[in-house]
Amino acid sequence: MYATPFVPARDSEYFQSKVSVTEILESLETDLPRFLPGKILGEYRKYKYRDFILTVDQVTVSLLDQGLRDYLKMFEEKSTLKRLKLLPSLFFGYETNKRYLIATPEKALVDTLYYRGNLPVPDVLDLDRLDRGTLTETAKKFPASIFRKITLFLGSAADNASLSLKL
Repeated sequence: MYATPFVPARDSEYFQSKVSVTEILESLETDLPRFLPGKILGEYRKYKYRDFILTVDQVTVSLLDQGLRDYLKMFEEKSTLKRLKLLPSLFFGYETNKRYLIATPEKALVDTLYYRGNLPVPDVLDLDRLDRGTLTETAKKFPASIFRKITLFLGSAADNASLSLKL
């Protein structure tokens, strides 16, 4: 894993610049055909995406007036991007969602423990969405320390559930 400071690709004034309009138009022309039916897209093209450009301008002015500039500066100073390398043997437990792989809830929980070293408290997790058998089988494929922690976690979650049922 390595960490690097977060550096925004554009400054907060980008959308206020007339030079950015050309780039925005190129992006709209590239991206919108994937989302809009041809008939609707044709209407936007007819007016050179004027409504999009005006909206971006108005929203950006409003956000800048509300302190976006200061927020972005603070975010840039305090944020770090982390890149994690996944061992090939741990690349499993994903479902395909159109173009992306999304971890199953069980895999996401075990990955969180593996990379962060701890888990959120059971009270803040939706444990009903987890299949305990799948969670245990997933954890077995990780180092033994992860499996032990998941087993302890499941035990404490069960204890908390039985306590709340008794109250």
